[in-house]
Amino acid sequence: MYTATSFVRVSMPDSDIMPKALITKRGISSLLKPKLHIPAGGINKKSNVGCSKNLSTLKAPDTIPVSQYQSQTDIYTETDNHRLYKQTFQVRSYEASADMTISVDTVLNYLQEAAVNYVRSIGFVDGSGVGRTPEMSKQNLGWVVAKMRVVFDQYPTWNDLVQVVAWISASGRNGICCNSIIRDSKTGAILIRASSIWVMMNMNTRRLCKIPEEERAVELEPYFYDLSPFVHEDSEKAVSKLDNDTADDIFKGLTPKWTDIDFNLHVNNAKYISWILESIPDSLALTHKISSLTLEYTRECAHNDVLQSLVAVSTVNTNNINGAVYETDEAQSRHLIRLEDGAEILRARIEWRPRK
Repeated sequence: MYTATSFVRVSMPDSDIMPKALITKRGISSLLKPKLHIPAGGINKKSNVGCSKNLSTLKAPDTIPVSQYQSQTDIYTETDNHRLYKQTFQVRSYEASADMTISVDTVLNYLQEAAVNYVRSIGFVDGSGVGRTPEMSKQNLGWVVAKMRVVFDQYPTWNDLVQVVAWISASGRNGICCNSIIRDSKTGAILIRASSIWVMMNMNTRRLCKIPEEERAVELEPYFYDLSPFVHEDSEKAVSKLDNDTADDIFKGLTPKWTDIDFNLHVNNAKYISWILESIPDSLALTHKISSLTLEYTRECAHNDVLQSLVAVSTVNTNNINGAVYETDEAQSRHLIRLEDGAEILRARIEWRPRK
């Protein structure tokens, strides 16, 4: 887990983006040789107790305000009969990590912001729900994310202009697929690819439900875009479950903050990656970058929930042309976020590649 250590950028002649070493209070840490080490035993975090008010007393606003102002760098346009959406972002200093590349939680926030603005632009803002069609609002139905996969081909850096391109397509009969790419606004090069599956939930019972046939045909299908997703590999592979026996570490006492709650009155789906990354050992976090991540959401997380985060890290083995098995410099981490009673909230799998 990350410690309260200050990091200082060390200028290296052969790199203008990735630092080769970090100076800490413990000396110089090389970023060249990965040394995976998981401390024995668990770390028990003390719960950060905040306001005791019950979140159930809150209610979402009756209407969603639509701003008429957009900053110069946050430009968005719709093309192809509102079925392909584009939004441009500039990577701010507070959205960058210690190595000056975009943080993973910022990537998820960009994807979410573009998706929300897209459905808002086509009129899917009815009552208090963003992404809800008029018929969905009448039946008090809403969308929740079930699975997300993000592939990092290249990381944008601080002050870069990037463009998120988003479109939706069918995912079976009971879900929709939101596909996205993040590309360099100047060169058009694809930097990050993402795909997520969304399913319908009854906002009264908080249970999943089927998409009504008329709703699908009349209000959803006209916006489906016939463009193949850019994320294929490993997309259907389920994330294996962790438990007390298979986990390397268990972090206890995690509690959502008020700032983690979105206008659906539950923890925002982008928040979970912060809890996950806090469980990564320094020996991996300082030597590797995320190459892809898969998130499988099982249930909601409310403000008063107390969570546990399980993690297991392993190196990646592969076979050469002669069938021999050898260890690579790549790594994989598996994660489970659960309630104290053991009920699952989220499973995750992250692939890591060595920093350059």
